[in-house]
Amino acid sequence: GSRRATLPSPPASCSPSPGHATVCLPTSFPFDTMSQPRASIRRIPKKRPAGSGEPSAPSSSSSSSAPAVTRSDERVALLDPNWRSHLSELLGVSIPSMLSFGTLHIILHLLWKRYYKNFDGLKPDSRINLAEKVPSSIHGLILGLLSIKMVFFDKAYETDAVYTFPPLSKFVLGVAAGYEVYDMITMLFQKPSPVMYVHHILVLTGSVLECLIQKASFLPVTFAITELTVPITNAIWYWKTLKPGSRVPHILVLAQLLSFIFLRLFTGPFAAWKLMKLNQVGEFFRQHPVVVIACSTNVFLLSLMNIWWTTILSKVYISQYLLKRRRLPAKTN
Repeated sequence: GSRRATLPSPPASCSPSPGHATVCLPTSFPFDTMSQPRASIRRIPKKRPAGSGEPSAPSSSSSSSAPAVTRSDERVALLDPNWRSHLSELLGVSIPSMLSFGTLHIILHLLWKRYYKNFDGLKPDSRINLAEKVPSSIHGLILGLLSIKMVFFDKAYETDAVYTFPPLSKFVLGVAAGYEVYDMITMLFQKPSPVMYVHHILVLTGSVLECLIQKASFLPVTFAITELTVPITNAIWYWKTLKPGSRVPHILVLAQLLSFIFLRLFTGPFAAWKLMKLNQVGEFFRQHPVVVIACSTNVFLLSLMNIWWTTILSKVYISQYLLKRRRLPAKTN
């Protein structure tokens, strides 16, 4: 409830009572009363019992040495105080990204249609993919290389993986959001698997929310490294489409499998290991429930997809390359 100030009558002493504001009135007022306040109010804080769990204000001597990973005051609000400016910055990257990928797709589609003789003989999905695979590869290289730069070369998350938000991550998340919108537009004219819709929606919503929340950016940035597997996968698709019936080179299939093993399969465990190494698992789960649920769901589902895709590629490689080579009859003179 509200606290009423007790005004002792002069000349009574102004000794405070616990939990109440004490107003001390001067006995004599100067002629120029506007030059100083008429009353000085002192707020006497309540004494808190030890171990009550209430955070105390840091002293000036210890504020400089306090670690930046225990900001209990930042666990209340969901959105960053400057979320409107962050949204403006996100749109400033994602909209040009979407338009650039879309423009490139249209140009490549017209070129393929004009110069590729077997264009009309392809399935409708393949006609779209002929142009779509190039923006897809560019997007994968941008996200993967810049994320590796932040995590391993800039060491942006060396001491904090919960509150750190590198400036470069805004660009990465903006490009990702713009590409996902562009790619889902192309998917409207195709028949992709439902898993791809789930994947794109997770990446899009995660990128937008991350820019507005400005916390735990280490998780989406780390998973963006997995996009480096896309150019190799697209190269295999081009080989199968442009050279139907021919065997995909062994080196390409092996490179794809290894890229999935090292860049996708271990991404989730690496993110969890990083939080444990920095002793920030508890700090992460003390964030706003939306942050915890959204990040945990994305990490869990994307990790399952990576495991599933890696398992499929491993079975294909073993059955079509390793076992077939062993079954080949020996040459006789």
